[in-house]
Amino acid sequence: MFAFFLLPAFSAATPAQFNRESEELLVPPVSFKIIPGKDPVKIGKESVLKIKFSVLSGYHINVIPPYKIRAKAKDPNIKITVSPVMNKNELKAAEKLVAKGESVYLDATKEHAFTLTINGTSLKEALDIAWTVELFYCSEKDGVCYRKELKGLGKIAICN
Repeated sequence: MFAFFLLPAFSAATPAQFNRESEELLVPPVSFKIIPGKDPVKIGKESVLKIKFSVLSGYHINVIPPYKIRAKAKDPNIKITVSPVMNKNELKAAEKLVAKGESVYLDATKEHAFTLTINGTSLKEALDIAWTVELFYCSEKDGVCYRKELKGLGKIAICN
């Protein structure tokens, strides 16, 4: 059995979520969700999961520097390893474009795959995971970029 539930890190901003005096967003214009793969997560084996971003109009996520995903279990005896999200060839190609002065943005309409490995001795049928995604997003209107850590909680069913 495989089940995966993730609470959204943030929901998209609505007009009610603006600071009316400064017109500043009260929540980041970027959010994410983790999507389970086809196969169940097995202890000690790499599992493929996906991340999907939602980005408000007028904002984008930079490819350089690449975003990072971290996962942590509540139990300190459980170790979770997340692979690099972008492969080395994609990263080198993006770095060359940026070096030429071109802008390279993440395609937020697509799901992006990564691998996850869970190791530990006190594992049960489900595991609570705290996700952190570190990224750089920019406002096209202001031309300003921000470093942001988005956080989310998820429960993942595992197979021993």
